[in-house]
Amino acid sequence: MCHRADPQQVLAKVLREVIAYRIALHVDHEVPAEVDDFRDVLDGAHWMGRPERADAFDFLLSSTRRTRLSELPVLAGGDAARDPDLVVEQLHRRGMEAVAVDVTTDEARDVGFHAVRVFVPQLVPLSFHQDGRYLGHPRLLDAPERLGYPECVGTDINPLPQPFA
Repeated sequence: MCHRADPQQVLAKVLREVIAYRIALHVDHEVPAEVDDFRDVLDGAHWMGRPERADAFDFLLSSTRRTRLSELPVLAGGDAARDPDLVVEQLHRRGMEAVAVDVTTDEARDVGFHAVRVFVPQLVPLSFHQDGRYLGHPRLLDAPERLGYPECVGTDINPLPQPFA
């Protein structure tokens, strides 16, 4: 996951991940014929990545909405220790709560490292199993309208499996 507050750093991280996934997705992998049989985190990516399913990505590729990277706000404040606070402030502005727990091990702390786990109840959890999707989460229906898209009802939710690994 990317924790950066600068859009250019986020894009660089995305590109590094794309390279890693390209390698992972070129490994021979038996993909179940039925979505309900998916068991591996890569199953959805392999299944959705087949040429006959390319039209499932039209909503991304044919969109007329464009935003230049330079137009995105830089949330980084120049102080890496303060950047997480800036992200929490952004979440609070959107009515979300962040719960953080320090999970730093003694060994990590001894060498100056820290680790935290953060949970934001208002975000939608990601599930790689078709039957494990969190379809009852209010954000699935509320977020599209807040982002300028038409109102979403339950039947508008994409029935296709998660294509990302």
